[in-house]
Amino acid sequence: MDTFIYPGELIPKVRKFWSVRVPDPYDRLLDEVSDITLRSLLEVSYHATFYTEEARRVGFRLIYSSRGAIEAVRSGSTIRFENPRPFETSELCRLAPATEPSRVSIGVYEADEGPGLSIWGLIDTGSSWQDFSSGAITLRGDLDFGTPLPRYLTVAAMEPGSLSVACGAFTVLNLRGGRLLEPAAVLREGPIYEFLHSAIDLVYEEICDVCGFPTTNIGNLTRVYVQYLTKVLLRMREKNHGGILLVVPDEWATSDVTLGGRLRVKYISNRARARRLLLDSLILAERQRELQRVRTLGEAVPSEVFDEVFEVFARRTIIDAALSDLVNFLAGLSAVDGAVVLTDRFRVLGFGAMVAVESDLQYVRIACDSTGECFRTIPIESYGARHNAAFRLCDSSEAIVAFVVSQDGGVKAVKQLSGDVVLWEDVDLSL
Repeated sequence: MDTFIYPGELIPKVRKFWSVRVPDPYDRLLDEVSDITLRSLLEVSYHATFYTEEARRVGFRLIYSSRGAIEAVRSGSTIRFENPRPFETSELCRLAPATEPSRVSIGVYEADEGPGLSIWGLIDTGSSWQDFSSGAITLRGDLDFGTPLPRYLTVAAMEPGSLSVACGAFTVLNLRGGRLLEPAAVLREGPIYEFLHSAIDLVYEEICDVCGFPTTNIGNLTRVYVQYLTKVLLRMREKNHGGILLVVPDEWATSDVTLGGRLRVKYISNRARARRLLLDSLILAERQRELQRVRTLGEAVPSEVFDEVFEVFARRTIIDAALSDLVNFLAGLSAVDGAVVLTDRFRVLGFGAMVAVESDLQYVRIACDSTGECFRTIPIESYGARHNAAFRLCDSSEAIVAFVVSQDGGVKAVKQLSGDVVLWEDVDLSL
């Protein structure tokens, strides 16, 4: 049976996961926020999600910080109200339609002049952080693109009965439909990560073969690989129509695209452009680092080395722009009824795929962490047709990972482990 939780009961959970999921030195930031303040932020925000303003759904992002602290790091990007407004549900409902949560946040602080919280103004965070997160800006793993959100306590509310608590771009926990969802880092650890890492190892070998020397930068390769898959899922989530992304071993691309009769694929393809572009970008990155080492040896550097540095940089810029376009392309395929089928080396096998395999599966394990070793068991009838299709397919093979993107914005992962189908209810898509 599902356990529902009220926002005021989230306080110990927020403190617990903040210390785990927020990096140093910001992991101590919540120590300065009292339980009374935290309760007010959560409860007022939660109640505001059930209201509409002139038939418009209320959505907003709050940043809890003093005016001075924000302005010290974001000079010129704030609007200060001459008279702070009370932090109340009615005030949020009136103010939220004037903000676009992807770029404008509402500043909340504890005013010296009175008890309780007040809204002191608006913070224009810009859209570059959102564009970077969702794949609209290049995926370069060695450069930082996009101005990040200020690293303060952030509460976002986009759906009725739903909250997301974060520190800047670091998600702490989500409340969706009255249920607490703890983001699982399945793309960075656990069995799904291990499944994907076998493909990363093969890409690593390809790069070594092409470069003619062993590279030690497999960490950068892993980061870029996971980042690309994350951006596809983020873009699918943004489209708000739901969908399924199936990831299968690349060797299946040369055999039966129906995965042994498990799928009926309406639109069959064999597009490997993303894989080639990622490989080219990483090979160029290795060459760029090699050229940089030549420049730092302290000896005279031939002019042709400088010319090649700029040439490599220009080629990578073009490739990375094409990769961003492919993120949008892949996410767009999910708008067609059925699943998008992708290999673990980013070859598109088809879309509009329907699960044809039958299963006598009756229960699914709900993972409590990224490993799936801690779990609870519930009947599959608790979920809809899209989730049940993913359950049936993963029940038929341990070599398939299904990502289910719900219309409400949640992203779940499904994989078979030792004969049992495991569901991760909230995939952590932090970059």
